[in-house]
Amino acid sequence: MKVKKVLVSQPRPAIIEKSPFYELSEKYKVEIAYKPFIRVVGVSLKEFRAQRVEILTHTAVIFTSRTTVDSFFHICEEARITVPETMKYICQTEAVALYLQKYIVYRKRKISFADGSFTSFIELIIKHKDEKFLLALSEPHKPELPETLAKLKLPVDPVILARTVASDLDDVKLSDYDVLALYSPTDIKTLVEKFGTDNLPAVAVFGEGTLRAAVEAGITVLEDQSALVTFKDGRQLQLSGILDTTRNVRKRLPKRQSPDIPHFLLSHRPETDRILSHGDVDIVISGHTHGGQVCPPFGLLRFEASPDHALPYTYPWHISGGNTYLITKGLGAQAHSPSASTARRKSICWNCIDPFLPLKIQSLPSRCPPPPLHAGGNP
Repeated sequence: MKVKKVLVSQPRPAIIEKSPFYELSEKYKVEIAYKPFIRVVGVSLKEFRAQRVEILTHTAVIFTSRTTVDSFFHICEEARITVPETMKYICQTEAVALYLQKYIVYRKRKISFADGSFTSFIELIIKHKDEKFLLALSEPHKPELPETLAKLKLPVDPVILARTVASDLDDVKLSDYDVLALYSPTDIKTLVEKFGTDNLPAVAVFGEGTLRAAVEAGITVLEDQSALVTFKDGRQLQLSGILDTTRNVRKRLPKRQSPDIPHFLLSHRPETDRILSHGDVDIVISGHTHGGQVCPPFGLLRFEASPDHALPYTYPWHISGGNTYLITKGLGAQAHSPSASTARRKSICWNCIDPFLPLKIQSLPSRCPPPPLHAGGNP
């Protein structure tokens, strides 16, 4: 599959050079386009009033995002509600807390914030257990926070202050793209409502929630399954995919349908080489190894991978047990060069969306992949 253009369902980064997609596009000459599939908007005053929540009966407001901050103060302004100076604000992150300066004078005795983790956020709220809380939420939202606060029997009134809605995608022509990179279940919903599920490009999804949404929407996901692809010239390809686990691979591996049809396996872990027999598949496409070292996008931290990751594979082609492997090092990985253990180089490979984004193939290439490798291990 020759990838020339990718559509990412995110806003264009303010500093494009710091985006993990930037080096990807520069190295592999792939054009990256950005188009948010969704946007978050504040609810109307009518929608707010329909929830029958009185702001002034509360002594503290819990914020998880800047969007709900905007909506809260806009509703107060529209409804002519004067928020008392004694009102306290509890924020999930410092960024949200600092954003409050747009509307109020920042005072530490009024504003508290957690470090962004769920645990620290709950602990912070418990410290203010004598307050009566208004929990500002967006729709949809994860249920963990309101459910946890309810179990703690804290005086909390949830209120929806913002909603996620579909963006205008009339200017998007999917046939211009080889791959779509989608980040949320709502992205999947927007895609299907606008374009349906037929004749889509390949789809990469981020996270299990987005994966479940793709399955429920009818997008084909190869989880311990096979798809038989017939090309325009009549040639066929069996494409199989297995889940990211080494348990019961032999039982889960889809059987070869015909010795005359090439069989390609998508397996995040190349450790299947310990299990596969010669002839099970023709090529295994894998990631997972990270070149022996992991560096998440944006370079915030770097740590040595476990020995499980530092396996003795050659990149990108590796032969084991008579089977051919195409192994990628991982998006954002700071990798050891296999030919010189002391040399280090950044390795951001297009094929390596897989280690960070479970790459789920919805449609297939219009031409066959490269021919099988020679015995020497070189294509």
